Amino acid sequence: MRRQALLVSVALCLVACAATCRDRSARRTQAEIELDNRLNAKVRENLTANPGVRATDIGVNTFQLVVTLDGQVRSESERALAIKIAADTEVVADGTPHTAKRVEAKGLTVKSP
Repeated sequence: MRRQALLVSVALCLVACAATCRDRSARRTQAEIELDNRLNAKVRENLTANPGVRATDIGVNTFQLVVTLDGQVRSESERALAIKIAADTEVVADGTPHTAKRVEAKGLTVKSP
């Protein structure tokens, strides 16, 4: 049940990102868009698979291989782990491995106690 809710959330995020990025994406190739989408999904999958991260509280967006994380986490260590997971995530396209050029996490904050 939780996994279904997570998949629905990811789908809604992708739709929202596609709608807001329409003008900027006109300059990108289909292959670049697909690579961003694959990296975004893989980061989300890796966050979800790690028990040290509450992935449902973290938003993930990717544009031109720059991964942006936002939301709230329980601690600084959880924030650091989420950033590391995003930075270490790799996808392969045309036989070439790709990772994030950069991870931006200004919007990923620690909840106040």
